[in-house]
Amino acid sequence: MSLRIIFCVTAFLICVLCSTSAFAYPVKITNGKDSVNIGLSVEYFEDKHSSLTLKDIIKLNNNNKFSTTTKVPLNFGYSKATYWVSFSVLGDTYSDSGWLLDLPYAPLDYITLYIPNGKGDYIEYRNGDKVPFAVKHIEYKNAVFLLGQNLIPYQEYYIRVSSEGSINVPLFLWTGAGFAEHINIVQSAMGMYFGILMALAIYNLFLYASVRDRDFALCSFAIISYTLVQGSYYGLAGQFLWPNLIWWSNISLLIFAILLFFSIAVFTRSFLNLIHNSKRFYKILSFFIYFYAALFPGSFLLGYRVASIITATMGIILILFVFMAALFVYARGYKPARFMLLAWTVFLMGMLLLLLKLLGVLPHVFITEYSVHIGFILNSMLLSFALSDKVNMLRQEKDQAQQEALAHLEESEKMKTIFLEETEKLVDERTMELENVNAKLMELASIDVLTGLSNRRVFNEGIEKEFKRAKRVEAEISIIIVDVDYFKNYNDYYGHLKGDVVLAELAEIFRFSTNRSTDILARYGGEEFALVLSDTNEEGAMMIAESLREKVEKARISHKVSPIGFVTVSCGVASLKPSMQDRLEDFINMADQALYKAKNAGRNKVIKSSL
Repeated sequence: MSLRIIFCVTAFLICVLCSTSAFAYPVKITNGKDSVNIGLSVEYFEDKHSSLTLKDIIKLNNNNKFSTTTKVPLNFGYSKATYWVSFSVLGDTYSDSGWLLDLPYAPLDYITLYIPNGKGDYIEYRNGDKVPFAVKHIEYKNAVFLLGQNLIPYQEYYIRVSSEGSINVPLFLWTGAGFAEHINIVQSAMGMYFGILMALAIYNLFLYASVRDRDFALCSFAIISYTLVQGSYYGLAGQFLWPNLIWWSNISLLIFAILLFFSIAVFTRSFLNLIHNSKRFYKILSFFIYFYAALFPGSFLLGYRVASIITATMGIILILFVFMAALFVYARGYKPARFMLLAWTVFLMGMLLLLLKLLGVLPHVFITEYSVHIGFILNSMLLSFALSDKVNMLRQEKDQAQQEALAHLEESEKMKTIFLEETEKLVDERTMELENVNAKLMELASIDVLTGLSNRRVFNEGIEKEFKRAKRVEAEISIIIVDVDYFKNYNDYYGHLKGDVVLAELAEIFRFSTNRSTDILARYGGEEFALVLSDTNEEGAMMIAESLREKVEKARISHKVSPIGFVTVSCGVASLKPSMQDRLEDFINMADQALYKAKNAGRNKVIKSSL
């Protein structure tokens, strides 16, 4: 009999020891404590097929099938499974202000809490970003459940979690008073944080409007994209901007993340001027731009989970290439890159930590959760310095180019003076030769060497003469100013020599399109041409301008960096029967304004002026 008793006691102790090692300790609640992180006091079960009910889970828990964890919080990464989490409490379980369960991770799709009622049954509450706000237990940016004033000791609370995105399950118990104070702190911090981000975005837009450097606009676009990512990540966008758009609330974080990485790639490629500083990194960054542009619509076909994994993984790779591109360009002596390295180092490291956390590689701790916030604010400030430094550098280069041009001009004037002095010495000896030389010089002075058309001087003299004649005889006069579309892009892509060839080809097209000897066709300057039509009304001038535009278009001169694909021109037309009060300058300005409107209307247009 005594041996049987000893055997039973021994077996009971072994069972107790085994069960103690398999179960987590209940959450111990101490009086005066407003919050408890219950991450180490929970157990979990992986429902791989998402088919188990609460009764099944209770049975599995009673049979010691749940697992404990040493990670705080629970982080299962991107998983298709449903996870059940359980915990129990002991200690001072009563609170006058009540108890709340807080899951501060807004992107979770479905969260169901089962609260024991002390009678063997459970009360069910639902939450998550795929659950309408009206159904949620408490309408807040992330899942929060009201547990009542008195928690039931040693009774299991169950939480069912599933999501297409990363499954992170941070769990906190709060007293009602403590949670109210916590909300005030969070809202104040969030307000300050998002206020700084929007201020930086507006600041860069203002600088873009002032200096017209598109890098400022791209920087602002990146800041706005990041702000939207953060707003969606913390549930603030879903709570305040689109509380009733459940489908958009669920996918918006992914869409804004794609826009963020897209904007980072575009900004980096432009700011580092990779097309000139590194062809290899230019192609790499261009690949990421095209990739995220394709992923934007493709995410709807791939599904949230697959698209999220691809976005996060490629984002990490993009960050590494941004670092390498900045280092490479800086090593080659591109000074603005030094500020970019400083600006992106803190933020990109923080972003890397965040992505690794979402992929389940790193735990959910303060450094992985908040370093990116401070890093991005510092990043944006430093980028503003970087952009300002770049603008200053470009201004210095422009000033230097102007000084060099002035020096060349002075040298030309000096050479001209010497030539005239030498010519004067030979006047008496070679009068006939000088007359021939003068004749040739006069011919060269009236012709644009590149195109063979009349030059600006002949144009100015001719239009002044025709304008005075039109006043005198009360006749109509018209002017057409033609500008080659996207010609700067053509020169940048093909080179200036190829650009000169195109100008010569266009000159030939224009020459064969004008038949009257009284018409004045000239190169107006750069990529602009001008045609003065005497005794021609507005209708006739418009027909001639449209003919010029069509002939250039039909020539199909290849232009790979033009949206149209080939060389086109825009025309501004002005017609007038001038009175004695009309001025020639105003007449030419009318054509210039019409040309400006043609450019703004999309180019490859003919626009007439409106008096």
